[in-house]
Amino acid sequence: MSRHRGGRKESGLVTDALRFGIPLVCSDHHHDLTRQLTGRPWAALFPSGDATQLADILDRLADQRLPAPDPDASAALDVPTPQDQVVFLVNHQQGEPR
Repeated sequence: MSRHRGGRKESGLVTDALRFGIPLVCSDHHHDLTRQLTGRPWAALFPSGDATQLADILDRLADQRLPAPDPDASAALDVPTPQDQVVFLVNHQQGEPR
């Protein structure tokens, strides 16, 4: 995932990747997200807008894949479980603050 620096919307990509056990390649566009992903073996980070760094990561991944996030990764990053998300959506009517 790559966004312009300061971008806030993740469109659920990080959540979905964690829930499905998919490693992440992510730009450092969001300070809090970058802080949470730094040092995770299943996440490769690159400076936002730096195509050379992104290309280097992708080249390395051709030879050595990132491991999948462990089952506890979602909880460690405070990502709601699918069940929690369903409860949230069911319990909030349209137009009600979330």
